[in-house]
Amino acid sequence: FTPVTLITDTPVVYFNDGRDWHLLADTTETPEVQSFLANADPEKVWSPHNYSRKHHGTVLLRTALEHSLNVCAVKVLDHIRPAAAIDAARRMGIGSPLTPVLSLALGSQEVTLLELTRAFATLAHQGIRTTPYPILKVTDPQGTVLEENFPAEEQAMTPQTAFLLTHLLRGVVERGTGRAARALGRPAAGKTGTTNDFTDAWFVGYTPQLVCGVWVGYDDRRPLGEKKTGGAVACPIWTDFMKDALKGEPVLPFATPADIVFAKIDPRSGLLAVENGPDVYLEAFKKGSEPSEFQWDAGYRVARPSEDESPPAGGAAPSSPKPSRPLGAATTAPLDVIRPDAEGGF
Repeated sequence: FTPVTLITDTPVVYFNDGRDWHLLADTTETPEVQSFLANADPEKVWSPHNYSRKHHGTVLLRTALEHSLNVCAVKVLDHIRPAAAIDAARRMGIGSPLTPVLSLALGSQEVTLLELTRAFATLAHQGIRTTPYPILKVTDPQGTVLEENFPAEEQAMTPQTAFLLTHLLRGVVERGTGRAARALGRPAAGKTGTTNDFTDAWFVGYTPQLVCGVWVGYDDRRPLGEKKTGGAVACPIWTDFMKDALKGEPVLPFATPADIVFAKIDPRSGLLAVENGPDVYLEAFKKGSEPSEFQWDAGYRVARPSEDESPPAGGAAPSSPKPSRPLGAATTAPLDVIRPDAEGGF
């Protein structure tokens, strides 16, 4: 996957065969599927939906993340498989029990706020996982150090992967469900979260200097109220705290590691942009994974290697890849560009 991988945000139906969940249909509109749903055991059928109950057709992975499109999250997890996601969560510092089911994509497994904040700190720290500790130092009245703790660090992912995830999460703040954090007035990345019936609202975010997690909810799991999402109630609290915590600190950009390249992208196709249109934006890629084709009117224009590009050692230059198909669809359709005022819940 890259930030411009195409994913189809359409209604889906999953069926449990007693051992695992399998994609039954990429639509709920056909008479056959509706008849099946009407007669199927509800414990064996699952049709995830978006917060807004709307679907947007083919979108970029970045767009799906920024606007918390649940159906796209489930499709991505179905593609990489839950076990792989759990392995990544473990490497980032999540220790709570996690069951390898597709609903994991929507937060069906409980973790603590400390765990989530630790995982996001791994991204902020260029892929280095740190073990949290509450006490820095203990001294006696004479100043003798009785106890002192230091960070225990381990490289959990490459700096490039951490940066690409940070770059994606910056979009959540700039255009997505975490837009309230723009009031911080400095580069920030993060993600909102909302559980069923609005019982929990989350926002975990970070700047290059500081990571912070906010949870809002009741101990007895009472609902917070209609539309009390992570973006609506947790993100503003995070923003107010970070304003005070970072007061007087320099405004810093997120450091870009080696082997990261940037390209102007047409958001409707995920391909290289020919012109600077109103929706064209700058996307980050690990070197070699950026698109090699241009969006040109209704079709594609393939970018050929220039004369000063030499083939890799040991063989000829690879041919330009064909346009990638959207995940969960058979053909490529025009992309939906979700505007900043679109609804977003999670």
